[in-house]
Amino acid sequence: MFDSSDFFITADVGSSHGQSRPHDVVRIRRALNETGHGRSPDNRSTRYDKSIHDNIIEFQDDFGLEQDGWLRSGGPTETA
Repeated sequence: MFDSSDFFITADVGSSHGQSRPHDVVRIRRALNETGHGRSPDNRSTRYDKSIHDNIIEFQDDFGLEQDGWLRSGGPTETA
C-alpha cells in the first residue's frame, strides 16, 4: 500500500542537478508508479534518467504544473 510519506524527498531531484540522492530517485519512481505515471524499465534504479524525467513531465502536465522535470523538496510537484 502506498503511504504518501514514502514520497517526500530530502533534496531536489532533476536532470541538471547531477547529484540527485539515490534514495530520493527510488521514492519518486515508486510514487510515479502509484499514480500511473511510472513506466520506467527498472523501478528500483537509483539513477535519474530519461524515463523518470519523461514520467515527471507527464505527471506535471496532468496536474497543470510547470513541465520542467524537476522535483523540489517541498515544491509544487512534490506537493501534488
